This record gives sequence, structure tokens and C-alpha cells, in this order.
Amino acid sequence: MELETGKELLRLDHGDEPVRGSIGSPLATRIATYGEHSVKVWNADNGDQILEVARETPIAQVEWLNSGGGVMVASGDTLSIVKTSITSISWG
Repeated sequence: MELETGKELLRLDHGDEPVRGSIGSPLATRIATYGEHSVKVWNADNGDQILEVARETPIAQVEWLNSGGGVMVASGDTLSIVKTSITSISWG
């Protein structure tokens, strides 16, 4: 929401399943939302959906890579890394 007016800036529709969590990318350019079986990545500027990842087993956790170029998805006994950008930034 806009601080001065209270106007909603973005509305991200995750679909049929409730949102269990959300996390912003380190560079503030992407937002990831996740439900029990899917992760969606959105453009933080305009709310466009960039990608969707589905899992058969319930998703336990989603975290951004430090570079901002991907998300780690923990589901069942698997941790997968999903690239979300064609560019990445290395620190250090």
C-alpha cells in the first residue's frame, strides 16, 4: 500500500490454493508466493507473473538465492533451485 494514500500498489492472485508465504528478492525486483503445491514468481514493479513451479509433495519452504537469480524450493525430501532471471549479480 502507498504510505500517504493507503492505495493498493499490487494484487497478486496466487490462484486456487491459499498463499502460505511470500518473500521478496534481495534486489527488490521479484516477489515469490507459495502455497501447498506451487510457487509463483512475480515482477515486483507491475505484478506480472514470471513463472510457476508445481510440486506433488507439499512445499515446506521457499528462499531466494543471495544473487536474486533464483529460488530454493524445499518439498518433501527434495531441495530444488529454480532460476528466475537470465541475469544475476555476484557480491564480493
